[in-house]
Amino acid sequence: MWNKDRNRYFTNHESWQEAMTVNPQLRDISAQALGIRRTLVELTQAISSLESEWALTPIPEGFKRAVIALDNPEYDVVVCGEVKRGKSTLINALIGKPLLPTGVRETTSQVFRIGNAELESFALVFEDGCREPITAEGLAAYGSQTTAELDGLPLFRGRALRWIEVNTPTAFLPAGVHLVDTPGLGALYARHSEITNRYILRADAVIFVLDSDQPLTHSEKRFLEKALDVTPNALFIQTKIDTKNEPAWQTILHRNEELLNEAFHKEGRPRLRVYPVSSTLLFKAAQEKDAQERSYLVDDSLFEQVKAALDKVIYRAVGWTRSAWAAAETAKYIHLVRLHLGEQREIVTATTLADKAAIRQRKSEIRVRFQQEWGAGGTKRGQFTAEVDRILRGVRQTAYNIGTPGSELHSRILGEINNLADRHTLEQYATDLPRRVQGGVEQEWREIVLAAQRQISALDENFSMALDGQAVFKVDLPRMTLRNASVWDRVKAVNIDGMIGGGLAAIVADLFLTGGFATLVTVAGGILGGSQGLSRVASQQLETGRNEIRQNLSVLLAQCRNALCTPDLGHGRNSACLDVFLDGLQAQVESNIATQYAAKKTQLEQEEHCLDEQASMTGQRQQDELGRLQERIARLDDLKASVDAAITQLRNIQTVLDKDSEA
Repeated sequence: MWNKDRNRYFTNHESWQEAMTVNPQLRDISAQALGIRRTLVELTQAISSLESEWALTPIPEGFKRAVIALDNPEYDVVVCGEVKRGKSTLINALIGKPLLPTGVRETTSQVFRIGNAELESFALVFEDGCREPITAEGLAAYGSQTTAELDGLPLFRGRALRWIEVNTPTAFLPAGVHLVDTPGLGALYARHSEITNRYILRADAVIFVLDSDQPLTHSEKRFLEKALDVTPNALFIQTKIDTKNEPAWQTILHRNEELLNEAFHKEGRPRLRVYPVSSTLLFKAAQEKDAQERSYLVDDSLFEQVKAALDKVIYRAVGWTRSAWAAAETAKYIHLVRLHLGEQREIVTATTLADKAAIRQRKSEIRVRFQQEWGAGGTKRGQFTAEVDRILRGVRQTAYNIGTPGSELHSRILGEINNLADRHTLEQYATDLPRRVQGGVEQEWREIVLAAQRQISALDENFSMALDGQAVFKVDLPRMTLRNASVWDRVKAVNIDGMIGGGLAAIVADLFLTGGFATLVTVAGGILGGSQGLSRVASQQLETGRNEIRQNLSVLLAQCRNALCTPDLGHGRNSACLDVFLDGLQAQVESNIATQYAAKKTQLEQEEHCLDEQASMTGQRQQDELGRLQERIARLDDLKASVDAAITQLRNIQTVLDKDSEA
């Protein structure tokens, strides 16, 4: 038992759902956050209406995306991690029921989306929006099968599955919040990782599950880089602590925290923590009827701190993140419009032609400078495209190195091969090897593509690079069958070792024994020698099989690299998949730059034209224009004051949510 100072938080509740309810402080925060969200919705609507009413500077894409997110009442908390980390087992423990499939091998092949509901129901939700109700038994049947296996089932009728919907009493989930179970990363089927990588893009929070066998891996770190680009709300949980002694799992936990903070800690923010838990003991606690015994099991599972951290990450996602994003974008846009209105007021109130000319000249210089920097042959445009070229060269070089000796993928699969301990496992692995290799190469390529897209998107905040394209490549790898040792090899080994064993036994018998005992010892020596011969053949056969798989591994990886990096003229493919992707990405970047440059140039020209008109105003028309501008500025200042108040409230909420995070 790990926790000797038992508290009784879970003793005073009659059921697991009552015990899992959220603490009152977070409920108060949720109520405050809901009020802030309503205020921000009204503010963003008011500002959006002003764009057309006042012919304002066009609303930026960041503001539009933030408003769309703010209007969405649904939130996804995505549970992810490497295969067999215990994600589904943890979720079953949290909801208190064995609903999601678990097993010795990877079992979650589809996305499960769990929501809080009084009445239990289950359904398949397809990409076309249709729902097909299923039973609880259907969760394992549909959720543990691959997409290829599901395609032919009657309910599917050729439709793609979006997720499997699970509605069940789940007290710790607020309204509109869903807990999402995803297939394991690095699974045998590349499609599993693809589903998870795609779904992480819609995450409002991430629960990343580690286990107690090994510290954070390089591939996990690469996935987290992408996940934490999508959402800052992350909870790290280390499972299976009941399978190790306390010093062993604590050593892994401390190393996990070191690696996470080295890679992802941001200055001024609390250090990242990893929370240990035994999902097995937690599930037993959920099933336990006796309140006191349930409390003991919860204590031994170390769940209390996990529960507090889980509640906080959920309420941060629901009550803070989208509102903070919308508030920041709103404040930024108000500042931009306020500058433009101030500029207009300045030229309207200017008393001399020289002052008006100076203001117009200043605006003209801004437009000219922008054209010089971002127009055809512009300095910043040239720097931008040079950086894009550098990134794309890196993509090419990295693609050439996928699966080469010493690479992470090659070393990982080689380690698996070296650990194969019997003929049956060897044969199974040989059969699965082409699929493992192709899945591994596809996953590496997908991560290279996403990393390149993120790097390009981050090059300049003034340009939105909403890049798409998954750069899929296809390769048909041959199946592998291990050669068996020949009958002659086995007979020869048995005969040779048998003769040696029998001969040695005969010598011993002649020296020390007589009669029937000598014969018996000689025969026994021969049998033992023959048995050793068979054992030697089995051992040699195992190592020979490993060598066959190793050799095949290099061949298969080379075939995958060729399919990605070289043209296939025999099949009518005149350009390599890699070249097609790089050319397409470069064209997309150039198109984005050209489109956004033209829009910004038009905007600056319109603003300059507006100033020209205002500079020519005199008399009553000038006074009317000044009154209109003063009214608009006052209205904008009122909106800014409301946004500033919302930002202050959000900072207070953040302080509460961050409190004791490092305790």
